Amino acid sequence: MEAEAWEVLLGLTVARQCGVTKLLVESDSKMLINALRGEASGQDSGCNIIWRCLREAERFQELKFIHVLREGNKVPDFLAREAFTHRVGFRAHTVAPVEVHELIRHDQMGAAFVRSM
Repeated sequence: MEAEAWEVLLGLTVARQCGVTKLLVESDSKMLINALRGEASGQDSGCNIIWRCLREAERFQELKFIHVLREGNKVPDFLAREAFTHRVGFRAHTVAPVEVHELIRHDQMGAAFVRSM
């Protein structure tokens, strides 16, 4: 969960720096989303990185944390896999890769993906 929380923190920071005021944060990690919503119990909610995410989240006019199934997380999944094909370091896209446009189009059409177990 900690790796996903770092991704959320970086995403929140970049979104704020780009002037975004309203944001939906989606993750396929139910544990992470529960922690960010304040619904986690025990050590899942006490992580320092979760606290940092929540402090950053306060800077937005409107923000929602939403759990999605892995099949609904195709764009971040593609970008994470694509990141491993490049040198280490932060890489921002000024234009989304062609593959992302296709995944978004499928999402807009309500295309179904087979869930693999």
